[in-house]
Amino acid sequence: MKLRRVLIILIVLVLISSAFFSSSLARFTDEFAGSDTALIAKWNFGARGEDDTAGEFYNKGFTFDLFNAESVEPMDFGVKSFTFTGGGSDVAILYDVQMNADDLLWLTEGTVAKTVRTAVYAPFVFKIIAEINDGAVDTAPPVFSPPDYDSGWFRPVDITTDEDGYFSIFDHTNGEPFFSPGSMDSVTVTVYWQWNTSCYINDTGTAFVSPDTSTEISETYLPYYQAAYDEYYGPGGLEDRREAAADAVSDYLDEHGSPASDGTWEHDVDCELSDEEHNSEYESLDPEAKEDYLLEHGGTDDGTGGITWSAHSVLCSADHFREYNDLVDEEHDAIDACETSLMAAYDDYDTLAADALAAKESVKVIFRIKGDQIAPEQNM
Repeated sequence: MKLRRVLIILIVLVLISSAFFSSSLARFTDEFAGSDTALIAKWNFGARGEDDTAGEFYNKGFTFDLFNAESVEPMDFGVKSFTFTGGGSDVAILYDVQMNADDLLWLTEGTVAKTVRTAVYAPFVFKIIAEINDGAVDTAPPVFSPPDYDSGWFRPVDITTDEDGYFSIFDHTNGEPFFSPGSMDSVTVTVYWQWNTSCYINDTGTAFVSPDTSTEISETYLPYYQAAYDEYYGPGGLEDRREAAADAVSDYLDEHGSPASDGTWEHDVDCELSDEEHNSEYESLDPEAKEDYLLEHGGTDDGTGGITWSAHSVLCSADHFREYNDLVDEEHDAIDACETSLMAAYDDYDTLAADALAAKESVKVIFRIKGDQIAPEQNM
């Protein structure tokens, strides 16, 4: 038996990342005497994705394709960035970047490593970094601290969102991030992502591992999966033990045959006693038993008072049913260890997640940049 190896052929439909603005019109008025007129503030809040034209910023929408318009497989990972700027606007701008990953939350439930009715999510994790340009007048916005992960990686399922599924990527503890009036500063947000099932598998109760978000591949797979693969297929691993247990059952039947239709399990085997051992056993018997022993073991008088022992067979003395059942139990245990292994759990989870994602009409991860003007009389 081999586990269903679906990992390398799982393909999810293209995931889409949307990015757009939600910003107030920069306009403020004041009262002036005579021929003075109301002032219309210059508003140049804009953004660009790394795939947009260098140096160009847009104030209605921009290109940000987190997944590069490609199909996604388990263990895929990537990085993408976008930049936004105050653009020298006359007003100060309070800004925020919000993320929505609702499509990656609960997908389905199924059997994972023989555990039934297991909740399955799209096993994506993200890490976000925000940096401001060198020589900036304003300060870089602090990114929020994800729960449970000191590395900065987070699972969307762990994040509290608003009723529409959005959450801010910034830490607002010390106030709202902003561009000051006339600021030409720009903030670059870099989004790292992974399909990483080690960050979700503990929730299933089938395995307990330390999530590993390293993307340094030294062998074939990401480190978290390589460890599970080696446990299964490595020398002396679960697959070797399963094969050895199956071979032990097969070898036992080859050696001892199988039960007869009447429920008995008897067969002859070559007697392995040496001449000295035969003589010792023979001399220990009473006269009547000696005759039976000679017949059973092919012993004949050699004419000199000694006994010649010819090659012969004897009834196998093994407890066949007990020994066979013990070997079968060991094989079943080895099969169960394979079917409940960490690799089996990863493969089952990935299969369920990929199938559920592929069944969706669309799967989106959304980033929304918001900018709101601050009137001159407001204090920052």
